[in-house]
Amino acid sequence: MAEPIGPDMFQRLSSRSLLPLLFGAFLHACGGAPEGGEQTTDTDTLSTSQQQGESGVVKVGGRLFAVPSPVSTAMALKDAGAAYDRSRTLDLASADAATSKESRALVMGALGADLGYAVLFDDGQHALSTMKAIERLGAELQLTHAFEATIVERFRDNLSSSDSLLRLSGMAFRAADEYLEQDQRQDVSALVVAGGWVEVLYLTVNDPQAASAKAIRDR
Repeated sequence: MAEPIGPDMFQRLSSRSLLPLLFGAFLHACGGAPEGGEQTTDTDTLSTSQQQGESGVVKVGGRLFAVPSPVSTAMALKDAGAAYDRSRTLDLASADAATSKESRALVMGALGADLGYAVLFDDGQHALSTMKAIERLGAELQLTHAFEATIVERFRDNLSSSDSLLRLSGMAFRAADEYLEQDQRQDVSALVVAGGWVEVLYLTVNDPQAASAKAIRDR
């Protein structure tokens, strides 16, 4: 029987080193966070606008986690001398293989991380294909206002400018995050966080140069 999230994403989620993050996000998605926990108003889902290594604060399972954005980690990968390898990114078919709200949110997060990775390593064509897959997932998650066709068109028109691509993707993900918060769908937001960080860790541990870099380990 085929995996509901696709074999490529299933392989990432099966990694023992990544399961604690995923488990925490599922606890949050199932309403497992205890009452009275510390509140935060700055939740970093996949804030690709954080281009200068800023960190966000994410509440998962009633606990606060300070996490740098996937894009800032992609920058650290590049600075550490990591080699870009498109084959390490998530198979774009995973966007169509995901059939539940939870799996779509996880895949959307992973593709958001891959988007930053592709943009920072100047693979504009793959970045565009990834954005299109994210747009489809956004439609399934009722986030069409954040990932509308005009965003994809502007993305296509700015393939030669990594700064513009980061800004556009950041705008889209911020709009999606704000909508999810206003619509009280923090469960989806938490799973997008988990998907993004599963992908970031996957990209890191599969690059010997990056995995051995102290700056990456410290993150």
